[in-house]
Amino acid sequence: LDHKSELNARMAEVNEMLADANTQLNAANAKILETNKMIVEFNAKHIAINTQWLDGGLKPQDATPEMNAQRIASNSGRLSEIQTRATENIARIQSVEAVANQNREVVLKHAEEISQRRDEI
Repeated sequence: LDHKSELNARMAEVNEMLADANTQLNAANAKILETNKMIVEFNAKHIAINTQWLDGGLKPQDATPEMNAQRIASNSGRLSEIQTRATENIARIQSVEAVANQNREVVLKHAEEISQRRDEI
């Protein structure tokens, strides 16, 4: 009974860990769904713009130097934000990759241990 209660306590701890992991996976899935929605909205907007171009609704000859100057200023301002975000993304991606590689090593080690234990059983 002592051994069984100790095993049950360990399994309860593992179940709590798995429940926490599932909560995090649910949050990740929700973020993916939000991201997919953003992609769909972005694509729909740009499909509409491209359709206007193809249908002749947008006329480059109607652009004025003032309009071009505004677009250049807007793009210049956005460029700085995009560069900052890209730099931050690179750092985050590299950090996540390092953790993923460490996790991979642990998984491979555990797989080997499991294989050895199966032989013992």
